Amino acid sequence: MDVLETVLTFILIGGGFIYLSACLIAFSGHLKNLEGSEDYIPSVSVIIAARNEEKNIAGLLDDLLIQDYPSEKLQIVVVDDCSDDNTRSIVADYVARDGRIRLLETRFSKSQYSYKKRAVHDGIHSSSGEIIMTTDADCRVSPGWVRGIVKFFKPGVDLVAGHVIVEGGGLIGWLEALE
Repeated sequence: MDVLETVLTFILIGGGFIYLSACLIAFSGHLKNLEGSEDYIPSVSVIIAARNEEKNIAGLLDDLLIQDYPSEKLQIVVVDDCSDDNTRSIVADYVARDGRIRLLETRFSKSQYSYKKRAVHDGIHSSSGEIIMTTDADCRVSPGWVRGIVKFFKPGVDLVAGHVIVEGGGLIGWLEALE
């Protein structure tokens, strides 16, 4: 029994060391202080997967329409994921007012994915931006959000993740912040 316990102990310690090493390598990118570039102004598509977000979608769209980013370089793609509230009609009103906004529906999607993954997948495949940004329909963004993310894209950088502030607390708030 001592040999088995010793082997299991080494396996657990070794596995833990490998896991810790992988986590440190993965998160080391967060420690880099990259200098952003204000010169590069690529086209950006913001993908929003929305399901039953009638209470939130207008606020997010209003935030996106006042971005300090060139209007001709910004596309907003809202993908309605089978909402059964007024989300679709609210977005349709915005589409009629601003040509940067597009409304897609997943109701007739041929995507192999389901729910939110399907909506994001369809949105990405119908977008035209050099850079794809995603956000949830219940989020709010500051006027410098797009520019702030874009400035960190430079050769060798394929993914930029932004900081999220979650209002509220408790376990649900902590899990949302972790996500």
